[in-house]
Amino acid sequence: MEERKRFQEFVWSKRFVDEGHDPLFMEGLTEAEAEQARDEWINAIMEGEEDADQAAEYHKVMGNKAVSSARELKEQGNENSSKFYVAAAQHYTTALCKNCSDVMLRAACFSNRAMCHLQRGNLGHVIRDCNATLSMFEAYVANAVQSRTGRRGAENSKHMFPMTHLLARRAVHLNRTETQTLVKLSVKSCVRAARASLGLQRFASAVFYCNLAVEIACDHGMKDSQSTDVIFTKHIPDILQEANQQQETFSRQETIKKLEHKSKLRERVGVRRGIHVRGILLGPCIYPEFLQRELIDVNVIGEELCWPLLLVYEESRCTDFLRQCSEAATLDEILEPVLDCPSPPYWDPEHRYWRSTVSLYFIAHQVPLMKGGKSEWLTDPVTGRRHQPTWQRIDMGWTLREFLQAEGHVVPGYPVIHVVLSGSKFEEKMLGSDPVEFFPR
Repeated sequence: MEERKRFQEFVWSKRFVDEGHDPLFMEGLTEAEAEQARDEWINAIMEGEEDADQAAEYHKVMGNKAVSSARELKEQGNENSSKFYVAAAQHYTTALCKNCSDVMLRAACFSNRAMCHLQRGNLGHVIRDCNATLSMFEAYVANAVQSRTGRRGAENSKHMFPMTHLLARRAVHLNRTETQTLVKLSVKSCVRAARASLGLQRFASAVFYCNLAVEIACDHGMKDSQSTDVIFTKHIPDILQEANQQQETFSRQETIKKLEHKSKLRERVGVRRGIHVRGILLGPCIYPEFLQRELIDVNVIGEELCWPLLLVYEESRCTDFLRQCSEAATLDEILEPVLDCPSPPYWDPEHRYWRSTVSLYFIAHQVPLMKGGKSEWLTDPVTGRRHQPTWQRIDMGWTLREFLQAEGHVVPGYPVIHVVLSGSKFEEKMLGSDPVEFFPR
């Protein structure tokens, strides 16, 4: 039986690399050549002769093929191109899991996978894979310096990437053909990491990666090479310009936010002073769900305070929330657009709730008084005992300020008015019960 010839990686490398092709990026490789290489790898795998380097190379080539398909679809405006980037990233991940010994192959997989993540918007993964490529480049240069000079190239390095260009300067005497591909990968990784940093609003990191790409390329004489010319004439200047623009915009926005925050603080101080001068007592909020609306706020308009107001319809267990009510307005004026509207609310199909048919109540001593961040219950000055919660009727002719200043009224975060039908059995039942037991809130 004729013995099949085992596939050897160096045969494939000699076949294509010596002809001027770049195996790390598959530039210039025809479809027939790629298909032939793929068939040889499949035969080797089927015969159980696969090794880690061969398997990794195979998955890298398949990943490159998926990237080419994605680019073609993207140029055609097809939205399905993203799934090919997913497939390519999976191939590169599989190649890296093979733990092959080829440093350049692993660096290419990290760099290409970073490109796939960049296309899909996974910016954190982009930076992680680009840093892995740069780490491999630094280790490669350091090992090359040590093997040529007998000295460790990174013996005094505390930080990985800031020392990369220094190591490169010490290794300028190395064979350029050994490092050219890895330098090319490192430069591309820097550009991809800069774009990802820009997307994450890490402007200093974006500038750092751009400068690092320039230093690496200059130290190895590749800044003016044809393969990296577009990077230094277009990509890096565009990234630096965009980083500066976004940094300025971000700084302006932060300044505006700080000024707005200070303005709100000054306004809040004025509101607290106004509440204190009016003798209004404030307690903790008992309706926290309304705080999520970010509308609960007391505003100052001229010399008046504008309060939010919660109307609770006890019988139907429904509520109305009024955003801003002037303290100078009467409750009759405030409730007119709410109760005397032409169309009734869904919970009042018979339209029984009018200003003339309802009674208004609040619960006196419902919550403790807040003082200096601590709460304390109001007590009877004669007996020294704590006041018990009671229903108190509200006059429709009161102003909102008079309602807030009513005796025994401790505002539970913001004003709350309980609305019931006048003379109804429900009102009689409500007034004859303990407010806390009747309405636990």
